[in-house]
Amino acid sequence: MRSLAIYALLGCMYCGVLPLQAQTPTPAATPAAAAANANPDVRFRALEEHEQRGAVLKIRDQLLFERSEKDKRERAIAGLRNALQGTLMNPDDTQKLAGLVTLWQDANSLYDEVKRANYRQLELITLIGNAKLSAGMLPQVASFLLDAEKQTTQLGDNQKKQQEHLLSFGQPIIMAICNVPPPRSFITHSGITMRLCGQGKEWFYVSEQPITEAQYQAVIQPQAGDSAKAPATDSPSPAKTDVSLTNAIRFCGMLTRLEQRNLLLPNISRANRYPPIPKAGNENHTYVLPDNNQLNILSLTSYTPSCAIWINSPWLPNDSDTERALERFAVSFNIVWDPRRLFAESTTFGELPFARYPQLGFVIVTHRNTGWYLRWQHLLDKMDAANAEQPLNTPE
Repeated sequence: MRSLAIYALLGCMYCGVLPLQAQTPTPAATPAAAAANANPDVRFRALEEHEQRGAVLKIRDQLLFERSEKDKRERAIAGLRNALQGTLMNPDDTQKLAGLVTLWQDANSLYDEVKRANYRQLELITLIGNAKLSAGMLPQVASFLLDAEKQTTQLGDNQKKQQEHLLSFGQPIIMAICNVPPPRSFITHSGITMRLCGQGKEWFYVSEQPITEAQYQAVIQPQAGDSAKAPATDSPSPAKTDVSLTNAIRFCGMLTRLEQRNLLLPNISRANRYPPIPKAGNENHTYVLPDNNQLNILSLTSYTPSCAIWINSPWLPNDSDTERALERFAVSFNIVWDPRRLFAESTTFGELPFARYPQLGFVIVTHRNTGWYLRWQHLLDKMDAANAEQPLNTPE
């Protein structure tokens, strides 16, 4: 009986009814997990398709955006050309200048937009290149990427043409600005009214009347902290007479320094916000006495000063005796213009530079560009002030 029990136990062990050792069952690994354990770089197919779809959608949206922006720029460039023609027809020179400056700024803004589009084009090309590297790409996706690459290249070519158009558009604007004639008159910072005289290349400005007592004192002896502005008074000041040629020239030099201090040349400290108009030399912003050539032009106009005036050109005698006398005493005479014949029957005669008479005063002249640049500066100052008053568009 005992032997039977032993055989039965051995039989159970052989047939596997009773385990020799207790073991914990291990769950079967999934194929994807097994592959991931074997190679950590393996990607899930569904995830790859999702990423490809996201990249394609981003490329598609960016292409739609760039095409829309390209069309907007085309319409804006065409609008600039039409606006330029309308601006050139404006009879008001100041308004014409302001319109031309605005057009130049608009063209510059469009040019900056094209530059930003160029950067976005490079980014789009990179996106397309990365998307083409994906494995297992569907045929329709590959076809779309090839077409997107072609469209992106065409956008780049179009942007180059737009840049060329905008650059060429800026030159006519600058030429139109320079061709605007100088104003018929202007008032200096010192309160002297200057009026345009002559025509064409012979244009120059002359003071509307002889320099007055108040204007002379404001320049020669300005108050502390004063910028030689004309004193505010209701009664007109008489002409400054009894003045020598030397003192009149001294007045012109002081006036020039005071005016140039206020007349800032364009495009200085303006951060290229305005067209780069060629700067005139200092000789175009000086105030001097008229010379003999300008006297000839003044005598042909209706300009008639209230007193005799100095002319900063030598007087040449008509007879040999006077000429020999001048050489003998080593003196020279300057021209005095007397259109009202206050001194004699002749409208011009010669006088020593240090001579002074109650009927003798002076007028001043300046280059035609002085008025042009002064108006230009006033326009830019006004535009700067208008921009400073505009509220900033800050996000809420």
